[in-house]
Amino acid sequence: MTLPLAPAAERERAGRALLRRLQERPRALAALLERGAAGIAALLPERPPWREAAGPGGGDSGGGGRGDSSSSSGGGGGSGDSGGSSGGDSDGSSSEGGSGVRCACGEPGCARAAEAVAAAEAAWARDAALRLEALGWTPEALAGAVWAAWAAAAPLPDPEAALRQAAGPREGERRASGPGGGGAALAEWLAEAAEQGRLHEPGPEFHDIGVELGRPDAAGEPPGGPDPAPWAALLPGVPGAAQGLALVAAQVRQRAERLAAPLRGKPR
Repeated sequence: MTLPLAPAAERERAGRALLRRLQERPRALAALLERGAAGIAALLPERPPWREAAGPGGGDSGGGGRGDSSSSSGGGGGSGDSGGSSGGDSDGSSSEGGSGVRCACGEPGCARAAEAVAAAEAAWARDAALRLEALGWTPEALAGAVWAAWAAAAPLPDPEAALRQAAGPREGERRASGPGGGGAALAEWLAEAAEQGRLHEPGPEFHDIGVELGRPDAAGEPPGGPDPAPWAALLPGVPGAAQGLALVAAQVRQRAERLAAPLRGKPR
């Protein structure tokens, strides 16, 4: 079965018009990227290309070219097609004139022509990807063309530098800012630390952090508990709140002292 298409120049014009529409509608482009051709189905042609090829008269007939059947059969010599039933008219129009649909068997009254046209029109209405392909586009190619058009409309002096700035530093560059300042130097630093048994120790940047673990003054008395006045005002219905908090603070100090004791003998 042969179904005529619109001329190539006309399809190219329609494809360029669709491209311009997407350039002006970023949301439509987002729908195309998310859902494929179905996302822009409203922007795709509704009439099948064989209807466009048939002209205004053929396109107005809705059911397989019946509107053109009388003229086509009359132009074909006034045989039984013009005076036949509606089914014969439909077959004649599909194979000889009007829509330009022709069956491979070559018979002018082939009954398969109308069925093929109906199936093709159903597929055309159902499949948005088919309608997009008829304009010479795939979803990926159309999205790439929109991006290329946007880039051409607002060129950057140095696109690569702008891309790097937007993407931020690479993972390797972030790591290079660590010990040694580079990949080779970092490897040497790790090898040296492993040889000296220092892999469990933090890197040089952590040496800036200091914690004083000196012994408390033996002559001084341990710090007292919290002031009971604020706690009594905060919790008026809880007697002994300040005393309870003082016990908790004392236990925390004792535990901290036990944890700090083994560290006092180590060199700083």
